[in-house]
Amino acid sequence: MAWDQEKKDEVIAAYQDQNPTSENSIEIVKELAGEYEESPNGVRMILSKAGVYIKKSPATPSTKGAGDGGGGGTRISKVASQEALVSALTDMGAEVDEEIISKMTGKAAQYFTTVLQLGNSGPVDGPFNYNTPEQDTASFATKGEDAC
Repeated sequence: MAWDQEKKDEVIAAYQDQNPTSENSIEIVKELAGEYEESPNGVRMILSKAGVYIKKSPATPSTKGAGDGGGGGTRISKVASQEALVSALTDMGAEVDEEIISKMTGKAAQYFTTVLQLGNSGPVDGPFNYNTPEQDTASFATKGEDAC
């Protein structure tokens, strides 16, 4: 059966009448889907577009083991990562090219934001060398040919 405005309004009202919470929202959607002969995804879409759907609470993050291959940490959206990069570039006084930044993945934006922030704070120990060019030359000269 097709979705007309009257049916949408009925589903939205029925959903709200059942006082949905993050714990019971999925069950309510399944009930309404059966009652209105629609798929649960269709009902959820209507409720989401109306701004009334309550999502299930995200599971509490578990600690990943060493063999999981997970990077850990908090997930940050692509847009938020790109905005942080723009902010880091602006703080440096660099010209921001929105077209290039909009094409970056979230991981790439996070990476470059971190590099820029660490680079602004001076030399750092670790896998990246954030020294000045003079320090790089001096460092290379003391390491000799083994550094290559």
